[in-house]
Amino acid sequence: MKNKLFNPFVQIAGQKALLIGLGIALLSMALSLLFQARFDGVIDLHFVETITFQDALFDQFNVLLCVTICLFAIAKTVAKTNVRFIDILGTTSLARFPFLLLPWFNINQKMWVISEQMIRSLTTNPTSIAFESTDIAYLAISSLVSLLAIVWYVTLLYNAYKVSTNLKGARLVGSFIAGILIAEIVSKLTLYIF
Repeated sequence: MKNKLFNPFVQIAGQKALLIGLGIALLSMALSLLFQARFDGVIDLHFVETITFQDALFDQFNVLLCVTICLFAIAKTVAKTNVRFIDILGTTSLARFPFLLLPWFNINQKMWVISEQMIRSLTTNPTSIAFESTDIAYLAISSLVSLLAIVWYVTLLYNAYKVSTNLKGARLVGSFIAGILIAEIVSKLTLYIF
């Protein structure tokens, strides 16, 4: 069971992983539109007042392509074995599964409203911040779930990269960290430019 949650790539890879991953991307788009959520970075999610179909589509392709291309390019330079683009694309798209949990926290714009109230309170009168206890509890629970989802995603992404590249040791860890950092920077730059 643990292996299926954190490393399904031993059994699911290549085209099968890609098909499931594309399904996850489509579902992420639908959830983005339903709950006004922007997946605007490799490990980012922000709630907004409104989101367009084009923004939701762009976010999915931007993140998926940035992660895939950056990890693939780095793997090609450090791996001694043949690394296939479809394996990286399929497994990294499948790894985004944990992020499907997060948009649900913005039902009825709840997280966006709390965030806006917090920002407004901090900018107008930072010495007397007052929040409802239910809002604090909601924010704490959503933050904990978000943190767990990010850890789960990074673990899945690491295992996806490991299985797809056959790398081990310091080469695996170093190239993975470099790839994710570069992908995050590139995804933000791409979002800014377009």
